Amino acid sequence: MAILLIKPKHIGDMILLTPAIRFLREQLPTEKLCLLLRGGTEAAVANNPDLADIFAVGSLGDSPQPFAGRVSESWRLLRWLRRWKFRAALDFGISDRGAICAALSGAKHRITYRPNLPGFFGKTLFYTRLVEFDAELQAGHEVEKDLRLAETFLGKRCPEPRLVFHVPEPDRGWANEFWASRTAPGTSRPRIVCHMTSRWLFKCWDEQRTAVMLDKLNQTHAASLLLSAGNNTAERERVRRIRALMSTPVQLLDPPVSFEQLGAIIQAAHLFMGIDSGPMHRAAAVGTPVVAIFGPTGPKRWGPWSRNSRVVFNGCQCQDQGKVTCSKANTMKCLASITPEQVLDAVAELFKD
Repeated sequence: MAILLIKPKHIGDMILLTPAIRFLREQLPTEKLCLLLRGGTEAAVANNPDLADIFAVGSLGDSPQPFAGRVSESWRLLRWLRRWKFRAALDFGISDRGAICAALSGAKHRITYRPNLPGFFGKTLFYTRLVEFDAELQAGHEVEKDLRLAETFLGKRCPEPRLVFHVPEPDRGWANEFWASRTAPGTSRPRIVCHMTSRWLFKCWDEQRTAVMLDKLNQTHAASLLLSAGNNTAERERVRRIRALMSTPVQLLDPPVSFEQLGAIIQAAHLFMGIDSGPMHRAAAVGTPVVAIFGPTGPKRWGPWSRNSRVVFNGCQCQDQGKVTCSKANTMKCLASITPEQVLDAVAELFKD
């Protein structure tokens, strides 16, 4: 028997889904769990031992797929959905595509949240059960939202949800050598990964303030600082500008490393510092202490799922008005109000603990 899980979202969303996946695996040890996700996010769960199979649709890129490619993908998706003979489908994404895939799977039980977003007429008829997207879920964390669907399906509560991100052993060994090669023999310096970018640049903190904060961090802790970024040009140019603004040494992770290698580097670090991004969620998953700077996306929903973390957030007028995120303006007042001293205080708290 097999269970279909649907969430064609982003990399961070895949990691935040892992507590629900693990809970389903623990409660249904003999059933196969298969995940339908968005192309470009596969690496987040590629080594997840709780999944039997994954299928990717679409991509994270902005360019639309050619018509012939969409037809081919749809045909392969239909064959995949029918091959597994799913008995249940859990749609975590509340998308039109998810509703269609749940129906095409032939699963007897098809569950999602009662849609609170626009969709096609009759969408609710594609499901056999709807979970109320109540005020508690709207105000809660994404992990809690995903778990509610799994818990409703199973009829049980998850006692201690934890993120899952498996770093292969070869990558762990590689990361230890990576850090050792950047530290003088006989010295002990805190290893800090600074990932201050996102493909969604509206989430990024001011470059000048970032540089000032990192300089002060270097002076206070004599740290081994590593600036990382995504593989796209805009992110890499941003971290180069930050490095150029700094007066103390910092290393740039260039050329880029693999998804697993970055996870291993973060796991072997003493601290991860960054904004709301996939690497931030990876850091929380592997147990590295996290200092996260938040603004337009809101930590209540997207903050690090870790007790060993600190969030720097000054509130957001847009979120106070009930919006999930701010408009993608050039200047985010919620981010602009954050000072380097606030971030350094958060770092000091974690190092003290």
